[in-house]
Amino acid sequence: MTAKSGTNTGTQAVEYVRHRLAVCAIPHGRKGPTANGWNLLENAITSPATAATLTGNVGLLHAWSGTMALDVDDWGRASEWLLARGVNLGQLFAASDRVEIVSGRAGRGKLLFRLPTSLGASFQTLQIKGDDGEMILEFRCTDKGGNSVQDVLPPSIHPDTGRPYQWGGSGDWRKLSVIPDALLQVWQDELAKRARNSAPAAFLPPPPGFAPQSFAPQPGFAPLEEGLFGMTVIETALDHVSPDVAYDEWRNIVWAIMSTGWRCAPQIAHGWSKLAPHRYDQAAVDALIREFDPTKGIKIATLFHYAKQNGWTMPQQYPFAVVSSVPQAPPIPGHVGPYHPVDWSVHGDIRNARHFAAIFGGSLLYIRGIKKWLRWSDDRWVLCDQGQEIEAAKQAAQAMMADAMAGLSSDQDRAKWRVKEAVAAHHISRIKATLELARSEPGMSAGQADLDANPTLLGVGNGVVDLKSSALISNRPDMLITRHCVADHDMAATCPRWLQFMDEVFAADQATIDSVQRLLGYALTGLNIEEIIVFCIGFGANGKSIFGNIVNRIIGGYSKVAPHSLLAARRGDDHSARGDIVMLEGARLVSVNELPGGMHLDEQAVKALAGRESISARPLYGEFFTFDPRFTVWVRTNHRPIVKGDDDGIWRRIVVLPFRQKFEGAQRDPHLEPKLWAERNGILRWMIEGARQYLTKGALALSPAILAEQRQYRRESDLLGEFLADCTVADPAGRAADRELFVKWCGWCDGNGHKAGSKATFTQRLAERGFPICRSNGQRFYSGLRAVQ
Repeated sequence: MTAKSGTNTGTQAVEYVRHRLAVCAIPHGRKGPTANGWNLLENAITSPATAATLTGNVGLLHAWSGTMALDVDDWGRASEWLLARGVNLGQLFAASDRVEIVSGRAGRGKLLFRLPTSLGASFQTLQIKGDDGEMILEFRCTDKGGNSVQDVLPPSIHPDTGRPYQWGGSGDWRKLSVIPDALLQVWQDELAKRARNSAPAAFLPPPPGFAPQSFAPQPGFAPLEEGLFGMTVIETALDHVSPDVAYDEWRNIVWAIMSTGWRCAPQIAHGWSKLAPHRYDQAAVDALIREFDPTKGIKIATLFHYAKQNGWTMPQQYPFAVVSSVPQAPPIPGHVGPYHPVDWSVHGDIRNARHFAAIFGGSLLYIRGIKKWLRWSDDRWVLCDQGQEIEAAKQAAQAMMADAMAGLSSDQDRAKWRVKEAVAAHHISRIKATLELARSEPGMSAGQADLDANPTLLGVGNGVVDLKSSALISNRPDMLITRHCVADHDMAATCPRWLQFMDEVFAADQATIDSVQRLLGYALTGLNIEEIIVFCIGFGANGKSIFGNIVNRIIGGYSKVAPHSLLAARRGDDHSARGDIVMLEGARLVSVNELPGGMHLDEQAVKALAGRESISARPLYGEFFTFDPRFTVWVRTNHRPIVKGDDDGIWRRIVVLPFRQKFEGAQRDPHLEPKLWAERNGILRWMIEGARQYLTKGALALSPAILAEQRQYRRESDLLGEFLADCTVADPAGRAADRELFVKWCGWCDGNGHKAGSKATFTQRLAERGFPICRSNGQRFYSGLRAVQ
């Protein structure tokens, strides 16, 4: 550590404030300040000149420094309390970057952490006490009123031991690490728990002037930054103080303005003084500005003192909790990140929108179809579900203000106009206009069809898989991947229980198991070139539900569950909205569970859903829209739906997976599903291998057992063939009267619970089977067959 005990207090205090830590004076022989209002922002010592005058002990003001302390009073009980909530105290004190304040008292410990930036949260001090009322542990930052608490800093002298406080740990107080997420969560959860039983915890806004991303030394750090909030504070305070006062008071206020160190401070001093025109003297103000001496004790708190006497209260920087997951911090002074200058040659909302796009391009994306914003977070696109796009627009407005303020020293007239424009950009109407116009900027919007559009790229938990090679690659914003499997791609992962399950379900038919692997691999792709629907058919306790559940859970965001109405035949005059089709856009696997017995399959819907043509759908109260199907429909059912058509257009689309086994008694494993879920990474790898095999072969190559099931299903569904076998005899020379045969067909259908359809359809289907219509003596006959009685 570079700060050693025994160093002069004032010298060390200067180092603290130069590194953006706010401090307070503590008298010799004490552990706490005695001055009234020491915990208020306006009384915080943030000036190196003031810090240099300290001679006693010195305290760290957490709330105004963006820090907190974890104060351990009883190591054993604190360890037990934290461990029960998932935090290992020993690991915190063993961290390589830990910063500790060592007081010399045995059994105690105090760690310092930096607070996370832009976090809407309470940082109220939390005390954990034992049943005996003794203190165990404290999370220290702010009191119940939102003002700061303090901790004594080196090289102060402990009043009980007479020894100096020292820095401990291998970290550097100039580079404090952020409080670990788990520890922060424990703090927030406990505060929330107590708030439910009492009054809510005080909300601490981010302190003005604090930029916790940067701990670089500042030559003259002031409690207010030269930005929108700082200007608001000064201007509202000056609104409560008249320049038409006694000379000493006027002088003190001018010097208080100058104590900010802002480049625009002289302009503010002149502008305020001009409010008393009968007394204003430009030369006198200039002379007073030159006479300002920061060591004389006049600081911004002087202005606050006069303003408070007239009813002024300091405005809050953020009146509402700040969203914590905005994708990229804008380039405002003191923040890390690229600087995007404002193009002031462009005007109004167009300028604001372009500036927003320059900052957040690649981090925010508007989706036109759903009229929602996405944000790039944790290496993936996710929905802005908490107003993150609005928070980003607010940050862009703050960055615009910083850019405007930067010109005050060179061209004040032009800068004043820019500041006015930047202030206007903070209004809600301008925020909305910025977001609306930003959509049209290049790269700031996309259509739904653009999302997840590459059929051979698959989002997984740890990146993106190229299904052609099974290689894991890093996700990038330009891939526009918004969906992800709920498993990682791990080439070392295995799934022995899953493979055993496949053997059990499909009776060790390896050809069928290999076909299932390729079918699932094909479902991982966004391809629809095979034009198939997969029917998993079999009565209960055969494994198909567990099979479907595991596959759907693993595929995660690519999977949709649709009602059986998706495939059920509808009345010819039913043109109601198809919400069951609207929801399918972007899915790769669509599950339909349990068709009712005797359900007639909507053959036109099957051809559309298992086809390559675009699909039109209309949501409830919405307009028709069109999308390209990228999914495969998988149906789990005990009952085969009735297929009336006998043309290849419908039957080539139907793939039947037979689930014939029945697991009962000792064969049934009630814990099978969680066992399989534990192998999800291995199962995903198995499916990805199926995709690679399919893309390499270019064909599904279904097993003989699956093809045989399809043929049997078609034979059993051939109602017309069954009718012809029951009621006619094939005879090349024979003929049957068309009306009589159709009446016989209608009676046969009615007796077997089927709908006959129209006579025209009946005639067409007979012609397709080689029984065309013919005419003789004014009558119509079907040739090539005879009706039997």
